[in-house]
Amino acid sequence: MKQKCAFYKKNKFFEWLGNTILVVCSRLFGSFKELAGLPALQGGEPGQVRKEAAIPLLQVPGARLASLFETGVAMKKICVLIGALLLNGNVWAIDGVSAEIGSGDKTNMARIGAQWDWGKKWFTDGNWLVTGYWEASAGRWNGPNSAGNNYNITDIGFTPVFRLQQKNLSGLAPYLEAGIGVHLISDVQINANRRFSTAFQFGDHLGAGLRFGDRKQYDLGYRFQHLSNASIKDPNPGINFSQIRLAYHF
Repeated sequence: MKQKCAFYKKNKFFEWLGNTILVVCSRLFGSFKELAGLPALQGGEPGQVRKEAAIPLLQVPGARLASLFETGVAMKKICVLIGALLLNGNVWAIDGVSAEIGSGDKTNMARIGAQWDWGKKWFTDGNWLVTGYWEASAGRWNGPNSAGNNYNITDIGFTPVFRLQQKNLSGLAPYLEAGIGVHLISDVQINANRRFSTAFQFGDHLGAGLRFGDRKQYDLGYRFQHLSNASIKDPNPGINFSQIRLAYHF
């Protein structure tokens, strides 16, 4: 534990990742701060946030409006918590770091991340078992616009990942994994032909790879990732990425 915390404190990567999450969240959810300053309902408390006043701004049909408002506030709190954890290595020692690059749907991406092992194992009777980890990430998307320039988009995410691996890792230890998490992007215009309707996106992926090294500290894998808002609001074109990922386990 002390070794992990010392590594954390000596590396600017984690400080940058935490600060990036906090900055992007403040920009994405600035509109909710504005809603907090709207007049209260008649008979309500001063400064009370009015969901009725928020509805025209959100412009989302049906009964999803109130739940989406609450989801946005909750997501802001989650992102602030993630950022705070990354800025404080003594709170939660990091078990690994990663970097990945990929492309898909005329958009390139690059991402860095940090992982925390769950310390749990399931289906341990045979030679294989299921375990998992949390992954927090920050990255950039790059898609061309009609003028020949690029849209540059910041992406932050938080994902629980399940992994199927050997009980006793061999020299080249294969694994399969799957994860479903949440992402926030800084712009909904992805490229000249693709525009999202919400900054909030779900991200799911399937992956496979190998762990190697004398302590199995190296991890090289492939991921296929799909991001969309699960039809919370239209249009919902989604985007698919093929990714190569390299990780280091402490």
